[in-house]
Amino acid sequence: MLLGGDAGFLLERRLASRLDHLSLGSYLEYYHYLSYDLGGSAELLECIERVTTHETYLFREQFQLDAFQREILPVLLGRRGPGRRWCGARGARQAKRRTRSRRCWPRTPARGRG
Repeated sequence: MLLGGDAGFLLERRLASRLDHLSLGSYLEYYHYLSYDLGGSAELLECIERVTTHETYLFREQFQLDAFQREILPVLLGRRGPGRRWCGARGARQAKRRTRSRRCWPRTPARGRG
């Protein structure tokens, strides 16, 4: 891998704490750890996590939000049946508990009720 400009510095900065954590004295030792140590595969995942930049541009532009509202949301709401709503903000724990106290949108009133 060839790194240009300040990329080498950034890579070293992001991995320095891992070398300290593993009590390794150089990046060559770190490479050997990743390549040959029994814990190398788990550490490789940590290495990748540290050196990659996690960016997403999903739903950061107005046209994306408009398309979601116009095309996707109606389909999702239609699958849920009358009176039920889908909420993307619900966390896994809330979804498991299926609490009735918190809803993203109010329930549709039952027919015949005011």
